[in-house]
Amino acid sequence: ETTQLINATKISGKTQSGLGLGIFNAMTSNTYAKVIDESGNEQRYLTQPFTNYNMVVVDQSLKNNSFVSFYNTNVYRGSNEYMANVTGTEVRFVDKSNYYAVSGHFHLSQKYNPEQDNVFGHSYQFSVGKISGKFKYDYSQSAMSETYDHNDLGYLSHNNNLNHDLNFSYSIYQPFWKVMDMSNSISFEYSLLYKPRKFSSFSINTNSRTTLRNYTSLNLNTSFEPKGSDDHFEPRVDGWVYKRPANHNFNIFISPDYRKNYVTDIRLNYTGTTEKGRNSFLFSLSQRIRLSDQFSMIITSEFKNDNKSYGYVNDSINTNNNRIIIFGQRDVRTVTNTIESSYIFNNKSSLSLRLRHYWIRAQYHNYYDLQADGSLIQNNFQEDNDFNVNAFNIDMVYTWNFAPGSELLLVYKNAIYANVESSVNNYFDNLRYTFDSPIINSFSIKILYYIDYLNLKKNRHK
Repeated sequence: ETTQLINATKISGKTQSGLGLGIFNAMTSNTYAKVIDESGNEQRYLTQPFTNYNMVVVDQSLKNNSFVSFYNTNVYRGSNEYMANVTGTEVRFVDKSNYYAVSGHFHLSQKYNPEQDNVFGHSYQFSVGKISGKFKYDYSQSAMSETYDHNDLGYLSHNNNLNHDLNFSYSIYQPFWKVMDMSNSISFEYSLLYKPRKFSSFSINTNSRTTLRNYTSLNLNTSFEPKGSDDHFEPRVDGWVYKRPANHNFNIFISPDYRKNYVTDIRLNYTGTTEKGRNSFLFSLSQRIRLSDQFSMIITSEFKNDNKSYGYVNDSINTNNNRIIIFGQRDVRTVTNTIESSYIFNNKSSLSLRLRHYWIRAQYHNYYDLQADGSLIQNNFQEDNDFNVNAFNIDMVYTWNFAPGSELLLVYKNAIYANVESSVNNYFDNLRYTFDSPIINSFSIKILYYIDYLNLKKNRHK
């Protein structure tokens, strides 16, 4: 079963003095899994109990575009499950000239377990720098402890990191020659594990953005990791590391004038390494078509090849009680096709439709034992880990602005997820197998109603 939403409510507002308040609450019902045993008997197991989600935000606007905010999230699943709480604050202070700023946030995550020790973690980020003028710069530091976790109401891929960033940029705002405006930047990033303090990566990144007088935009991004990187997460076992080779990345994006009825965005991305044949290439083509003032479409196709990609396969303990972690070398092909359309009925209502097909196929060629120093040694492991995965989604949203600041949304979602035989290499065959797979449909209604408290107060005293 999928988790069923019972209700979600949000109330927010702001006073004349700049004090903002937001309150959010949502509840989901019990979720069960159906299990059929060897005798054919079906049983239901509770996988997620009734859950109550809460969020409170208080924000005070200050002069010079500064602010101070406090917030708290809470997830409660009943007395028999742990309760997750995250408390945080965020600040930004800008000087009178609007040239320099200091900002930062601090979060404390808390998990209260009824039968185990409570778990606390923290994260923070602060930055200081020059934010105005042609030449800007800033330094920032961010960290997450190894126990920080806000996944109960949010998403966090991994914690336990410490990052240092130094950024410099120079912008030209006045037109010259055939250029409308231009911005160039360079940044240096140094990353470590938070605990223990171990090197993760060092990179040098550049960005150059130019808009020509004909409103064509050009972007060039580069990234270099001259020492490679130490990946502490791909081995999936604490204390182990996988050493990735030195690499370089180039990304080019070209975007014409969107005022035209038909334009095509082009993106090229290439990553190379010091290891022969180990690289990746991405090509994306996005066609923007305006059929009328009401109707427009965006058709995007993206192709990506990852050659000689290495990743975790499995791990075990051998007869000598030693940990064995197996990596695989694979070629990965990814194709993503998306169609987005929008129709505006009038100044109060519109309809949007988005279709997306995602296809990823991986073929494994060799297997390796991960060594204690982070290197790989080829082994005789034989197992079929090839995979061929398809996902197809439809998202359709009707929006009606029935009053100032208020709207009604009717949302339909269709989702298909299919594991197809790895031998199926033809794109249209994969699409056909995908449409033959089980479909998940959902329909939801969202109403947002804006109430002006000050007007209500005035009308009450008339």
